[in-house]
Amino acid sequence: YGICPLNNVESLKSSKMCVPKGLTKLYSYTCNLSDGRPITCMCWHKANDDILVVSYGSVDTNGSVAGEGGMVLFWSPRNLLYPEKIIRTKSIVTSMAFSNHRPACLAVGMHNGVICLFDTSLHGDDLGNPLLDSEMLPERHMSQVRDLKWVDKGDKGEQLISVALDGRILEWSTKKGFEANQLMKLRPVTEHNKCVLKQHLGGTCFEFGEDETSYLVGTDNGNIHRCSYSYGEQYIHTYSGHKRPVNSIKYSPFLPDIFLSCSIDWNMKLWKSDRSEPVLTFKALDLTDSVNDIAWSPHDSTVFASVCGDGRIELWDLSVSTLDPQFTLATSTTEGTKKASALTSVVYAKNAPIMVVGGESGNVDVYLTPHAFP
Repeated sequence: YGICPLNNVESLKSSKMCVPKGLTKLYSYTCNLSDGRPITCMCWHKANDDILVVSYGSVDTNGSVAGEGGMVLFWSPRNLLYPEKIIRTKSIVTSMAFSNHRPACLAVGMHNGVICLFDTSLHGDDLGNPLLDSEMLPERHMSQVRDLKWVDKGDKGEQLISVALDGRILEWSTKKGFEANQLMKLRPVTEHNKCVLKQHLGGTCFEFGEDETSYLVGTDNGNIHRCSYSYGEQYIHTYSGHKRPVNSIKYSPFLPDIFLSCSIDWNMKLWKSDRSEPVLTFKALDLTDSVNDIAWSPHDSTVFASVCGDGRIELWDLSVSTLDPQFTLATSTTEGTKKASALTSVVYAKNAPIMVVGGESGNVDVYLTPHAFP
């Protein structure tokens, strides 16, 4: 059981540089603006790799909105105590994505279903005024926008793709204002001789790989579906394994047919594109909480990180063990309680041995990962 049973496991191992054995905390980003506001997502600025962009909400543990408006902060190592820029939004920010063709253009998805585009090269009040938004559009999402991705569509140019809990996947064009085209309406898979009582299916996340004709969508019933850009009436493939909503899906940066998923059901699963069932399932024996986010190391082909609802960070290495994480770090408890603050987001830096973790406390913690660079 301790050996990774992938046909191309040697390809994974051959590109290894070293095995991370721990994390060294370097510093944290925190200020009175973010204190106590749960972090919903994080991403690196496309025009400046030093700038970390972090979105914040005010959602309590039951999922209800406990506050007004959302916030996006732009953090830089030059100032750990106050962000370089601030965007305030009418609703809680639940997803973000930078354009690849226009590095200063940031798409922001919100709890109320609205999507806004911001020009992050601006300053002050101008920065807070969106270039475009979907608030008054009849085709906009009617519930929380869970994920956003910019995709190059060739002659059609770069398109923004969104998925929301209303079960709709929309493609947005910005050539003539803000226009949406529905790619797919998610529906439960009807199994033979089984009655499907739930007719609504919410989208929770998605992922785009090297295949330009399809993409993966995670749902709130635990299934992952492969969908086609050109045909939205049925799924190309369904991956069944999770029992509760899927929180994140990530393709391996080294092997295009391998992807990882995590769920509220406490599990992470490794998949091969041509198999309907998971190749491997990962779960620490003492974990009894949701796995909220995952990230492949861009420096080491067999290593990935996960953050969990009980406040732990886990580092896994498939070349060492598939049963237990190689390293686990328990974060500090919330002030006045014995329970650790849940962690919600993890990202790696592409050009440095750095991993960043955020959670419900509002703190952004930056760690050194001991990778060796050639």
